[in-house]
Amino acid sequence: MLRLKEPTVTAAGVVLLLALVSLLGQWQSTARAADKRSTAPARAWYLTIATHAGGDALAACAAGYHMASLWEIHEPSNLRYDTELGLKSDDSGSGPPTGKPALGWIRTGRSAVSSGNVVANCNALTSSASTDFGTAVSRSADWGGTFDPVGPIAPWENVPFNCDAQNIVHVWCVQD
Repeated sequence: MLRLKEPTVTAAGVVLLLALVSLLGQWQSTARAADKRSTAPARAWYLTIATHAGGDALAACAAGYHMASLWEIHEPSNLRYDTELGLKSDDSGSGPPTGKPALGWIRTGRSAVSSGNVVANCNALTSSASTDFGTAVSRSADWGGTFDPVGPIAPWENVPFNCDAQNIVHVWCVQD
């Protein structure tokens, strides 16, 4: 009877060993799959430190960046603010500065317009004339309730500027 138990014990041991090897293989496969699912680095964006006239905005961004359309940076939770290249304020942390001092020229996505409405674009950012207008935006700094939280570009604020406003308006840039 002892001889009958030995093969059974040996077979049970082999089955147990094979089960452990199988579980170990599945665990390693799952770990490798988790490594492969890591997220890509977030696209960077920033507001230029220097200010620019509207007609100079297209050339204002650093290499590897281009002037942003509002719709490229509208939802910044999907982006990473570049604090090395970008304007900062005393309390901006790893994000952009907010409010009126942080206004930047933005691409509107419209045809060339230079009238004084709120979506003018310095004739598609080719004009720095004082008679032409363009659109600058900033992240709202007003958390006190006077800002319209359901406006069409909230939480951004837009301000029309003369295209020669080179000492006031920065440029929003986004990584290529």
